[in-house]
Amino acid sequence: MSTENLITLSEKPFKRGLADGDGAFIKRLIDEYKKGAANWWNQIINHKELFVGIREEYLNVYYKGCSLVMLELKDGELIGHTHYKYLVHPQGDSPYVRFESGILKDETAFLENVVLHYQNIAEIIKASEFYTGDEAKIVHQILMANAENYLDTEIAFQRIAKKEDSEKEINKQDRIDLALLDEDENGQGKIYFCEVKQVNDSRLYSTKRPEVVDQMLRYYEILNSKGRKSEIIDSYRTVCSNLISIYGNHDRPEDKWLNKLRKFSHKDSILKVFEKPILLIVGEKSEWEKHKKNRVGLGCISLGDDEENKFGIVIGLWDAKDEKDFSLDEIKKAIKTAEANTHTKAANRRQRE
Repeated sequence: MSTENLITLSEKPFKRGLADGDGAFIKRLIDEYKKGAANWWNQIINHKELFVGIREEYLNVYYKGCSLVMLELKDGELIGHTHYKYLVHPQGDSPYVRFESGILKDETAFLENVVLHYQNIAEIIKASEFYTGDEAKIVHQILMANAENYLDTEIAFQRIAKKEDSEKEINKQDRIDLALLDEDENGQGKIYFCEVKQVNDSRLYSTKRPEVVDQMLRYYEILNSKGRKSEIIDSYRTVCSNLISIYGNHDRPEDKWLNKLRKFSHKDSILKVFEKPILLIVGEKSEWEKHKKNRVGLGCISLGDDEENKFGIVIGLWDAKDEKDFSLDEIKKAIKTAEANTHTKAANRRQRE
């Protein structure tokens, strides 16, 4: 039983991609880029810490969990939507403005110096820092460490649900932090979906059933639904193609990331979804040890079932400092260890029986 006490009535289709028939959106983005280095879109594409999330016929640009702009094409024009809070120039360490006797001091200078122009992407990024949370900063670290594997972030899966004691339908979203694209030793592609939690997050702990267990179970159901799995693969092939068009048609040299995207954009390549969502717990191991009696199990989420690793894999990124600690290679090593431990425990259990 989910802690949110909701019954899912239906899943909304998962669709990603700028799949307009004549490619007008992509062409318009390329034209905008060609306006020069000072152009806002040029600044975004060439900024190493900004990540483009392709949605269904629109895109978001993310920095540390903040969507700095949502961009769509309407009647041939690029239309952007930016929250006004990111357009307020960061004045020192305080977000407050001084006034005396009810009068704002030097109002003209305030408007000229505080309200940012949308062309100044660096200052918009600086303004957004005030709104980034600690967990979002960790997700950003993981994305930066895996730039060659980046596929998506802030991924929303939508469904229609209702409360147990009501017939009223509710639109719900299950949002997972990031999707990474890997190519294995056989040349096959695999998409890993990862949820990130800080070690001091209360949702990890309970004397009965941690809240995060229900969250991971929802992700498992999403990733293992036959219809949804094919939607994910088809969508991310289109996303691969879109990202190549956005990043690969400019001054950027060919690199591992673009080559990987190009390969798995083709339908004749093998692309799969890793069927178990991955929970990455980040922080000090000593903090984790304090909660030994009421935490979700490291290496597995068993959900009361004897078969460990059934619904997800939990990985502790303890005392992680540099990019290597957050890399997909390290995550895959931990997955392999967790699954090996599962097989060993299962074999021992069979022997006892």
